[in-house]
Amino acid sequence: MEKNIKGPASLDEIVRRTISSNSGKLICETSDFSVRIDGYICCFYLLPKMDVLFTNDSLSVKNIESRKSLAIFLEKFLEDSETNYFYVGIYDAKILCNLIMNAMENKGYKCKSGMVKYTDVDEASKISQFNNGDFRAIAFEKSTKYSYQKEYRIWIYKPNETAEGYIEESGIGIGSSLYGTFCYDYIMDPGTGSRVHQ
Repeated sequence: MEKNIKGPASLDEIVRRTISSNSGKLICETSDFSVRIDGYICCFYLLPKMDVLFTNDSLSVKNIESRKSLAIFLEKFLEDSETNYFYVGIYDAKILCNLIMNAMENKGYKCKSGMVKYTDVDEASKISQFNNGDFRAIAFEKSTKYSYQKEYRIWIYKPNETAEGYIEESGIGIGSSLYGTFCYDYIMDPGTGSRVHQ
C-alpha cells in the first residue's frame, strides 16, 4: 500500500498538526532553523558625498566622524583580506545603483535595494519573517556587530530560479558613476611591529 505524505507549509502548521494529532505530541521546541533565499547581494559602504574630496589623486574625508568610520571599515576589511593592500573605488551611489539595477533588470533579473538595518533579531522573529514572505527584511538585516560597515545593498535575483555560486554578466558600464580611486595598504614599522598606513 502506498502512502502520500504532504509536507507542512509552515512552522505554525507543524505545531497545529502535532497538537491536534492523536498519535503525536509536541516533544520540545528547537532553536535550529535554516532557510535558503536564492539571490545575490552586492554590498557597498555608504559614505556621505559631501564628506569626500579628491584632490591631486588623494582622498580627503572632511567630517571627523566619517573619517573615523571609514578608517575602521578599511582596517577590518584589510584584516580579513589575504593581501596587504586593496584598491578602493568611490562611486556616486545613486548613479551606480541605477546603472546596475537597470542593466540587471534588462537581463531578466529582479532587484531591490536599500540600507542594511543592524539589529539582533531572535530566531522566532526570523522564522516569522520567512513564513510571512518578508524576504526583504531578511536580506537587508544584519547583526549589530557589523554596524561599522554602514552597508547599502542591492539584492538581485531571478524569479523561480535557484541561485548558483555566482553570476557573470557583461556589458554593464559603471564608469560614469566613478568619483575616484585609491589604494589602501600598510607597511610594518620594523621598530614597533605596528602598521604604518600609506
